[in-house]
Amino acid sequence: MSILRRLAPLALLVAAAGCQSPPAAPSVAAQDSLNSVVNMNPAPGTELHPGQAVTFSGTTGFTLATADVGTMYMAITDQSGRSLTSSIQEVVVHRGTADVTVSQTVSIPTDGATSVRVVFVMLPAGATVTKAGVQLSYPVR
Repeated sequence: MSILRRLAPLALLVAAAGCQSPPAAPSVAAQDSLNSVVNMNPAPGTELHPGQAVTFSGTTGFTLATADVGTMYMAITDQSGRSLTSSIQEVVVHRGTADVTVSQTVSIPTDGATSVRVVFVMLPAGATVTKAGVQLSYPVR
């Protein structure tokens, strides 16, 4: 959080006190968020096997408040962050609160994978970073 965002509520309180009126409640900045993933298939924690083809599919609730449009991404990696797909699955989402389902099929590597991570991330249009993300893990044996 930037220093300006942290100081904004304090500045509002100081200005209100100078006007001899009761202080106004500080405004809360709009925030983007992801809820937990539901209907995830396979269920998080399911044991996967080298060479296995797996279709990951899940629905996540989201709130997009900081832009009119954004993108929901599903990335699938091994334990070291190496992508297991040639592309990241993405779905365009719009301002508001809704649910979105994302699916993608991968083959579990036969060499070196000890776990697989499925990551859902929502990025508002024009943003380069976000805190709206959920990660699920699967052991490979």
